[in-house]
Amino acid sequence: MGATLSSAKFDGSVHQAVKFGRVEPIERAVAQRPELIDARNDLGRTPMHVAAWLGHAAAVEALHRLGSTALDAPDK
Repeated sequence: MGATLSSAKFDGSVHQAVKFGRVEPIERAVAQRPELIDARNDLGRTPMHVAAWLGHAAAVEALHRLGSTALDAPDK
Protein backbone atom coordinates (compact mmCIF):
# COMPACT_ATOMS: atom_id res chain seq x y z
CA MET A 1 0.00 0.00 0.00
CA GLY A 2 1.29 3.50 -0.78
CA ALA A 3 2.12 6.26 1.62
CA THR A 4 -0.63 8.60 2.73
CA LEU A 5 -0.73 12.17 3.98
CA SER A 6 -0.63 10.86 7.53
CA SER A 7 2.65 9.13 6.70
CA ALA A 8 5.85 11.05 7.27
CA LYS A 9 7.02 9.74 3.89
CA PHE A 10 4.45 11.65 1.83
CA ASP A 11 5.84 14.84 0.33
CA GLY A 12 3.82 15.34 -2.87
CA SER A 13 6.85 15.47 -5.16
CA VAL A 14 5.54 12.83 -7.56
CA HIS A 15 2.06 14.39 -7.53
CA GLN A 16 3.57 17.76 -8.41
CA ALA A 17 5.66 16.23 -11.21
CA VAL A 18 2.66 14.57 -12.89
CA LYS A 19 0.65 17.80 -12.96
CA PHE A 20 2.92 19.03 -15.75
CA GLY A 21 2.86 15.72 -17.65
CA ARG A 22 6.58 15.76 -18.35
CA VAL A 23 8.28 12.40 -17.98
CA GLU A 24 11.75 13.51 -16.83
CA PRO A 25 10.62 15.19 -13.58
CA ILE A 26 8.42 12.18 -12.82
CA GLU A 27 11.36 9.81 -13.30
CA ARG A 28 13.57 11.98 -11.06
CA ALA A 29 10.95 12.21 -8.31
CA VAL A 30 10.33 8.44 -8.35
CA ALA A 31 14.08 7.72 -8.42
CA GLN A 32 14.54 9.90 -5.33
CA ARG A 33 11.49 8.59 -3.47
CA PRO A 34 10.25 5.31 -5.05
CA GLU A 35 7.88 4.64 -2.17
CA LEU A 36 5.80 7.64 -3.28
CA ILE A 37 4.81 6.23 -6.67
CA ASP A 38 1.43 5.09 -5.33
CA ALA A 39 1.10 7.57 -2.44
CA ARG A 40 -2.34 9.12 -1.99
CA ASN A 41 -2.88 12.85 -1.59
CA ASP A 42 -5.47 14.45 0.69
CA LEU A 43 -8.16 13.65 -1.89
CA GLY A 44 -7.14 9.98 -1.97
CA ARG A 45 -5.62 10.24 -5.45
CA THR A 46 -2.37 8.64 -6.49
CA PRO A 47 0.02 10.21 -9.02
CA MET A 48 -1.45 7.81 -11.61
CA HIS A 49 -4.97 9.09 -10.89
CA VAL A 50 -3.81 12.70 -11.27
CA ALA A 51 -1.97 12.00 -14.52
CA ALA A 52 -4.96 10.16 -16.00
CA TRP A 53 -7.42 12.83 -14.83
CA LEU A 54 -5.33 15.55 -16.49
CA GLY A 55 -4.98 13.53 -19.70
CA HIS A 56 -1.21 13.18 -19.51
CA ALA A 57 -0.80 9.89 -21.41
CA ALA A 58 3.01 10.05 -21.35
CA ALA A 59 2.93 10.50 -17.57
CA VAL A 60 0.54 7.55 -17.19
CA GLU A 61 2.83 5.39 -19.33
CA ALA A 62 5.90 6.49 -17.36
CA LEU A 63 4.26 5.74 -14.01
CA HIS A 64 3.18 2.33 -15.24
CA ARG A 65 6.69 1.59 -16.54
CA LEU A 66 8.18 2.75 -13.23
CA GLY A 67 6.00 0.30 -11.30
CA SER A 68 2.81 2.06 -10.26
CA THR A 69 0.09 -0.38 -9.30
CA ALA A 70 -2.57 2.29 -8.68
CA LEU A 71 -4.79 1.14 -11.54
CA ASP A 72 -4.38 -2.61 -11.02
CA ALA A 73 -7.58 -4.51 -10.38
CA PRO A 74 -7.99 -5.64 -6.76
CA ASP A 75 -7.71 -9.32 -5.95
CA LYS A 76 -11.03 -11.10 -5.59
